[in-house]
Amino acid sequence: MMPNVRRTLRSSAIIALAITSFAPVAVAANLKSATVTACSTNGRHGCYTAPVRQTPLGPQMRLKHGTWIWCEGDCRDTLRRATIDFWDDQRDRGR
Repeated sequence: MMPNVRRTLRSSAIIALAITSFAPVAVAANLKSATVTACSTNGRHGCYTAPVRQTPLGPQMRLKHGTWIWCEGDCRDTLRRATIDFWDDQRDRGR
């Protein structure tokens, strides 16, 4: 290969590596305003909205007192079971 072509390929590889290295940071920055809203399945407990953040291991959402929990598949269903329908869900699991 010619030296200029080799230099161009090396520069392109470095740029590609830099872009992919910072991609999760860019995604996390874009998701700072992301939220998920879950409503009670029986209609008695209303709805709850929580902020969502993307991590390298998957999405998480923040509960009222600041605790971050993992989305277990569907974030909306996890939020509903962990907050507004928590006691109903515990009762149903005990049966």
